[in-house]
Amino acid sequence: MGRVIDSAASGAGTQSSLHAMRWYLRRGRDVLGRYGMLGLALLVAAAVVFGTRVLPEHAALMTAKRELSQTAIPASRDAALQPVRMDLRTGLDRFYGQFPPATGDLELLEQLYRAAAQAGVELDKANYELIQAPRQRLVRYRVDLPVRAEYLQIRRFVQSILEDLPNLALEQVSFRRTEGDGRIQCVLALSLYLRRE
Repeated sequence: MGRVIDSAASGAGTQSSLHAMRWYLRRGRDVLGRYGMLGLALLVAAAVVFGTRVLPEHAALMTAKRELSQTAIPASRDAALQPVRMDLRTGLDRFYGQFPPATGDLELLEQLYRAAAQAGVELDKANYELIQAPRQRLVRYRVDLPVRAEYLQIRRFVQSILEDLPNLALEQVSFRRTEGDGRIQCVLALSLYLRRE
């Protein structure tokens, strides 16, 4: 019989705590109003999300960082990761060394003409001008290259020469449509940069 009394007392205690909770909720609604209760509900929801989502993810991230910091980098690889220090002169020499020598200008121009033939572009007589600035380590060939072809052939030609000749710059393009055959006359203003010997 003692058990029955305990469960009845326990049920009454649960009911009274539910009654008290309802009273607090009603009191809070009266004091806070609808928007205050909405804010309180959002605050509780944020706390639940923080506890169930953010904290476990943060713990997993910290564990991964700790494991990553504990893995040792071999000494030879560590040395390879160090930045290469060079003086300005060495860096400039390396930069200018990437350009072809000015003595090989004919080979580069032949490469230009081969690319035009492969793209099906008809070349007219080109104008060449060698520009040498004093005390500069690069010389520039200014090439005005009149071409005649369909638009897509010209685009393929320009793309090809710019990919094949990294020391070539396209400075200007002017188009003029011709009557009749649908081909375009175009003048490509190119600059070919070469290393002075």
